[in-house]
Amino acid sequence: MICGILGTIPEREDILETVIKNIYHQVDVLYVSLNKYTSVPVFFKDYSNVIVNLNYNNDLRDCERFLFLKDIGANDFIVSFDDDIIYPKNYVKRMKSASLLHKHAAIITVLGYSYRVDRTGKISNFRKHKRPCFRFQKGCPKLIKVDFCGSGTLFFRRKLIDIDKLVFLPGNSDLMISYYCKQNKISIFSINRDMSWLVPIMGNDHTDIYTERVNDMERQTQLINDMFFNERDNE
Repeated sequence: MICGILGTIPEREDILETVIKNIYHQVDVLYVSLNKYTSVPVFFKDYSNVIVNLNYNNDLRDCERFLFLKDIGANDFIVSFDDDIIYPKNYVKRMKSASLLHKHAAIITVLGYSYRVDRTGKISNFRKHKRPCFRFQKGCPKLIKVDFCGSGTLFFRRKLIDIDKLVFLPGNSDLMISYYCKQNKISIFSINRDMSWLVPIMGNDHTDIYTERVNDMERQTQLINDMFFNERDNE
């Protein structure tokens, strides 16, 4: 079974149904975490394979959708979605095919990147040291191994991730999954695709978590150095 996981906030309700319509038919079940909502939007009644939850921990923010892993079988597949992206009609099929190439033992992502450290073995700016970097709108010529993934563009077999061992980082679910892969020696591959295979959708809300990270550049850079480029952890 293929299970989708999506998290969203009230500020993006104006585009939410557009996103749901775009993805619900590509999965067997779509789990939706309504972060900060007090009631379920009426339109959800039209989607019989969507399971909505209002009761999860809102403090987890973008990490909250991964709590659904507790409800999903070990041999089922997980595909993650963001609430501000339009995915192509063949998205899940393509992601599963890429996963099969690695016998479902790796995580497939669209957004993927690695860092090139400086002479100190660290990075000085989390935005400028990405080499290579395949943003979700960008093309990628072939299936390429990366160290970091985008948490809203993932495909993997459920048993790859033990939710009890995840280090939850609210506002940093990309790092949460990437760090888990590093600690457990799970490979991440950015899928081959044409440019604009995924397309952003703009609503009334123009805030996003990435902007928060940019606005707190020093803290975000330090967090990455501590988690991924700590000499004691790499010995």
